[in-house]
Amino acid sequence: MKRTFFFLFLLCPVLASGQLKYPPRNDTHKDSSFTAFICKLQYAIFKKDKDYLLSVEDKNVSNCSFCGHDSGIEEFKKIWGVENPDSPIWNCLSKVLSLGGVLETPNSIVFPYVFFVDYPDDIDDWAPSSIMVVTGTNVNVREQPNRTSKIIGQLSYDIVIIDYEKTYPEQLGKYPFTEANVRMYTDKEWYYVTSTDKKICGYVYGEYVWSNIGLRIGFDKKGEDWKIAWWANGD
Repeated sequence: MKRTFFFLFLLCPVLASGQLKYPPRNDTHKDSSFTAFICKLQYAIFKKDKDYLLSVEDKNVSNCSFCGHDSGIEEFKKIWGVENPDSPIWNCLSKVLSLGGVLETPNSIVFPYVFFVDYPDDIDDWAPSSIMVVTGTNVNVREQPNRTSKIIGQLSYDIVIIDYEKTYPEQLGKYPFTEANVRMYTDKEWYYVTSTDKKICGYVYGEYVWSNIGLRIGFDKKGEDWKIAWWANGD
């Protein structure tokens, strides 16, 4: 559900010593009403306040690319199992919001910021699902997919290419809802990555990489209020 926008020149990858980087961005502070709204939402996430979450869903919220589900709050509730306090919705929301959002128009903002990454022409031959962004500073790249393995390099907001044949299996059993698990903010525990300059290859822990076609959320201003207008995952 990628939209047309007019400020891509501000969001292009940065070339640093041959390696492509995509620094973080967060426009939350640019609208005081949204700043207040997001603070309330983050508190609701902390409290797992499903009533507040449902109150800020647009009545026609779009649940795009979620296994063919339709729009609407009832569909959203069924997808995420929000009646259960162990629903994965809280972890997903917390993670996506922590990555920062970008104002698409004065009345709409999209999280996470990596949704807007504009890949350069020389890596267009790669499938979109094979390209991700490291979303942290000095993130360790390890020789093997475990936390005690040798560190062979570090990446900071780098664009990387994923080798799924070497990537560690899915995090099975971590969350209770099978249907929602396929839409987790990371579906692999470890990703095998290659930097675009080919100088670093190894394993990065899944929570530190994100795809621009991964889970994303759109907020729209409706009158004086902000609402969650859509959720999407996949291309």
